[in-house]
Parts: sequence; C-alpha cells; structure tokens
Amino acid sequence: MKRMKRTKRAGLWAFFILLLLCGLVLALRTGFDSDLVRERLTTQVRQETGRELVVEGVLRLRLLPRLAVEAEGIRLSSVDGKTTFLSLARLTGAIKIMPLLQGQVRVNRIELRNLEVNAVRHADGSTNFDDLLAQKSEAAGVWEIDVEKAVLLDGSLRWQDEASGASWVVKDLYLRTGHLGKQARGTLEVEGKVENQERLRAGLRLETHYWINGGENFVQLDTPNLSFKGEAGEAPFKLKAALRKLRVRAGATPGLALEDFTAQGETLRAESERWLAEVKLGTLELSRTDGAVQGLSAEVKQMVDETARNQARLQLEALNGKSGNWQGSLVLSGTGTQAGTAGDFTVNLPFHLATEATPVLNISKLRATANLQPGTRLARALRLEAEGNVQAAWATAATQEAPKEIASGDLSLHADESRLALSWQLRALHPLEARVVATLDKLDLDRYLKPAPAGTTADTPSSTEIPKAEADEGFRLSGTVKVGELRYQGVTASGLTGELRWRDGKLEVSKPVPKKSRRPAVVSRKKRRKV
Repeated sequence: MKRMKRTKRAGLWAFFILLLLCGLVLALRTGFDSDLVRERLTTQVRQETGRELVVEGVLRLRLLPRLAVEAEGIRLSSVDGKTTFLSLARLTGAIKIMPLLQGQVRVNRIELRNLEVNAVRHADGSTNFDDLLAQKSEAAGVWEIDVEKAVLLDGSLRWQDEASGASWVVKDLYLRTGHLGKQARGTLEVEGKVENQERLRAGLRLETHYWINGGENFVQLDTPNLSFKGEAGEAPFKLKAALRKLRVRAGATPGLALEDFTAQGETLRAESERWLAEVKLGTLELSRTDGAVQGLSAEVKQMVDETARNQARLQLEALNGKSGNWQGSLVLSGTGTQAGTAGDFTVNLPFHLATEATPVLNISKLRATANLQPGTRLARALRLEAEGNVQAAWATAATQEAPKEIASGDLSLHADESRLALSWQLRALHPLEARVVATLDKLDLDRYLKPAPAGTTADTPSSTEIPKAEADEGFRLSGTVKVGELRYQGVTASGLTGELRWRDGKLEVSKPVPKKSRRPAVVSRKKRRKV
C-alpha cells in the first residue's frame, strides 16, 4: 500500500515537471522574436563597449532534441568602428532549461566555427582589446555561466605589434575543453599552425589537465605537454615542453597583469639539424614583489660543421625576492671549437635587482675565465681572466622619466702580463646610443698567434686605411681607444690614441696619434726570426 502511494506520488511529480517544461518550451517558442533579440543584443553591446555587434545571418532558437541557440555571421567591430576585431561564422549552444529558473546559464556544449580574432598592440603600448578586459557588466553578478564542453573549429588568431613591426598568426586552430566555470576541472586540447612573417612555420599541439578556481582567482595546468614542429627560415626544428604543474593567478585589477606565477617542471627541449637546447626547471614561484627559483638550468649545443662545435650551459643557482628586492646568482659556462681552436669559459654573475620606484640592477664582482688551446692560428695556450661591475636603471610607468644614464659598467681583462681596461655607458635606447673607453697597456700578439702562411699579407697596426663596416641603422657608438704598446707581425706600435664612431650603419676610426703629442706614433719593425 505504501509502495503504491510512493509510486503515485513520484508519477505526480514527474507529470508536474513535464507540464512545467512543456509550458516553458512553448513560452520560449512563441515569445522568441529573432529581430527583437538581434536589436537588443546590438544595443546592449554598443552601450557597454562602444563597439558595433552585427549578426548578419540566421538567429534562431531550436527546441529539439534540446534547447539550443544558433547564430551565424557574427561580427564585432574595433573601438573606432572602422575595422573588425572579431568575426564568427557560426555559434551553437545547447542550454539546460531548469538552471534558467535559478538565474544560471548552463550550457551542455558550445561550438564555434571559423572564429577570427585580430589583436593589435599599438605603438603606445595599448591594445585594441584593453576596453574589453576592463568591462564589468552588471549582469555578471546575476547570471552564472557554466559550460560543460566547448569546441572551436577552424579558428585563427592574428597578432600585430605596431611598435616592433612583428606579426604572428595562428591558423587552422582546433580547441576542445571540458568543464568551464567558476569552479571547474577538465582537459584541454589545442592544435594549430603558427607563422611569423614567413620566417617561422610550425605546427603546435598542447594537451593538459586544468583547474579553474574562481574563488581564489587562479588557473592551474597539470602535466601540460606542448610541442612545436616546423621550420625557422630554412632550418627544421622540434620543440617539446613538459611540466608537472603551472599555476597563474590573475591580477585583481582589470587586465592581463599577473600577480602570481608558479611552475614545477621537468624539461623543455628544442632541436634542429644543427642545434639542441634543453631547459630543466625545478620550482619557479614569482609574484609582483616576492618569489623564488630553484633548480633552473639551460643547456645549448650547436654543431655547425666538423670544425665548429659549441656548447653552453646556464645555471641559476639561486633567486630570492622580498618586497621588490631580488638577489641571485647566475653561472654561465661552455666549451667550443672554432676554426680549429678549442676552449672553455665560465662566467659568474651575482646580481641584485630593486624593482621599487625606478628599477635598478647591479651586477657586482662579475668574474669570468676562459682557456684557449693551441690550434690552427693560436701558437700556445692562453688563459683570460676578467672581473667587472654593471649598473642599470630604467623608467617605468610610475616614474614617467628615463634616467640620464641607463646603464654603465667596467671590465678588467688580464692575459699573462697584458691588461685591458674597458668602461662603457649606455645613454639611450631609441636610438641605441653608447660610449666606450678602452685602454690596453701592452699586448704581444706574435707571442700567441702563428705566423701567416707564406704568400699571404697581413694587415699591420700602422695601416691608415680603416675599412667601414655595414650595420643596422639606429645604433650610435662613440669612444676612445688607447694603446700603450702593441706588437703584431713584427710591427711594434706604442703611445696610440684613436677615436671611434659608429653612426648610420658606418664605423669610422680616426687615425691613431700618440697621446699628448703631435709627433707620429712610434712604430718599429724588427727582423722576424725564421721559424
């Protein structure tokens, strides 16, 4: 008896829900006016963004087999209304009915076809989508949108940087996600082709699990695997990246500024026919003011031909930041063979970076060593030792004014009894302007270099004809070169001072003259011994 009552009660509830759904469907069907909906959408977008939304094609409400919305021929203009920022051939979304009664939009599946986005970064640093990132719709606090699955077919994304002239395009883009919402976990798949002004062409593939946490405002990728395969110029290459975890926390203010960036990974690998690069990552945690890096290293191997092989390794021993003050130590080492001469080098770079107010970078007590072995042109082993300092400062949006001297530094280089002192100042970036002062006390090149083969003529320091070198425009260099004593190919020159200048892609070196004297430089030629 009780079972019959429960069965009858369940039947009544099912009949009531069926009547409710039928009534809702009929109301939606009879009350849907595509022209009215199109007009309201256009007006709302114009009021909230200042942009023009156009739905040229079909706009319909489909009831079976489930409630769905379809739209074709969608275009969203740029802020000025002259160009198209976004276009979409077709949009389809299957909507759950019951959550609508609670002010929630729950979509079973949303499908986008032929989505095209044209993103531009202007010369002043702004973009053509800054206003969209800053929009805060009043409806956002009322309607909660939740998507079970999203698919993008044949999409394309174009990026143009007006300041640098660089442009990128990702085409034939396929994207498939799982659950999307304020709290969601799922799987992401991305495939496409990347091109950069005909210099780079590559196919990309990304597979990862993700976690969206809207409460704590971060997105986390678990075990992301990214791969590229294509050509850079005419050289084929492969790139693979595998991480254990990547977490990004967005800024509290509108925009794309990141407050926290955390990564735990294994290896990023890139290779081509002539080079191989690997980056190994332990843990990376960065925010706007604090952070730490542990276990970061990079290794690059290059094989040019049988006589040229190079290998370099970068190890970040430590990086710790607190309240905008960062301290760390980099070690750069490597080996190489060039023109039959082999060698190795090591550079230690302890640094301190202060990011508050005007950012300042100091590299104090830089240490470097290099060992060159005898080879085709080098007659004996040579050990070079260097030490120096670097200071740099640059303007930010907060300071608005660039420092008079952007960067400066000094370097002291020792080779046996020879010493080269170098100081430099970087005065401007646009165009790049620098000044150097180099002082060499004495150097006997004949001690290290083998004699030139018979029948060849070597240039000597007494030559007054200085060839001009071509270079990229926009680089300005000036300075002074001072030589105490220089010996090369049996010629000895002493007391030399010369001015150099690099402007408009041309290198100009004044005729060397003795320091504090109008007499010609002292040049002597001794009879060379037979070897």
